[in-house]
Amino acid sequence: MHASSQHASTLAGRLPRDIGLPEKFSAWRETQAEAVDGILNQLRVRKAVLVDAPTGSGKTIIAAAVAKLLETRAVYTCSTKSLQDQVADDFPYARVVKGRRNYPCGLFPKLFPHISAEHCTRPSNCTATCAYMVSREEALRSELAVLNIAYLLSEANYVGRFSKIPLLIADEIDSCEDQLLSYSSLVLTERQLRRVGLDPPGKRTAFGAWREWAEGALAATVRSEEQTAEDISHTGTWTPDDLEKIVLQRDLQRMESKLRFFVDNV
Repeated sequence: MHASSQHASTLAGRLPRDIGLPEKFSAWRETQAEAVDGILNQLRVRKAVLVDAPTGSGKTIIAAAVAKLLETRAVYTCSTKSLQDQVADDFPYARVVKGRRNYPCGLFPKLFPHISAEHCTRPSNCTATCAYMVSREEALRSELAVLNIAYLLSEANYVGRFSKIPLLIADEIDSCEDQLLSYSSLVLTERQLRRVGLDPPGKRTAFGAWREWAEGALAATVRSEEQTAEDISHTGTWTPDDLEKIVLQRDLQRMESKLRFFVDNV
């Protein structure tokens, strides 16, 4: 990617700190400044730009510089949670949010990770103290929200709050295909089928049979989920049996989500 020779470099005479990047980035490499100019030029006429650069070339600082110069908030996605933390270490103004299962439940913090924020049955009561909700709101307000791809796919399809942030920076784009296939695939275990009293479809090679089967499986899963919810105590004091039912309820919700996505889209 080459910046037009007719335009002076956007970063000419400016250090990283001059545009608001952390002090640890003391200077630009020549290729970084060139890449930033090229991206900005392309974004004048295109909605998406692909940057192909080797490991160690500083793609993250290139992306962060583009966001700074566009003066816009951005979502930064990467493939793993450890890479999320690495980006946050490099850019103190960034805020990380991960899936609910990565945060303890405020009511039962000592039971984490068996019981996590994912199993919450009353999120409206815990907004101010829930570690997940706090992290999500901080990321939504931040200049740079750092998400993993799996979380973004789920959030964008069911909630969409991060979808409203103007700039998306997708790191390691080569891993997106596997993430998309994982998200759109319907994988159910024998244990999950037994929970709702189902057998696999008779004609496993016929698409129509899978569609018909999935509609029945969705209805059966919703019924099981509703029955499990009714069996959970609503007194506010949960027994070990209640907690196990909450775990089961969340598993059924995930199964319902997969089946509903399959029925509606595949």
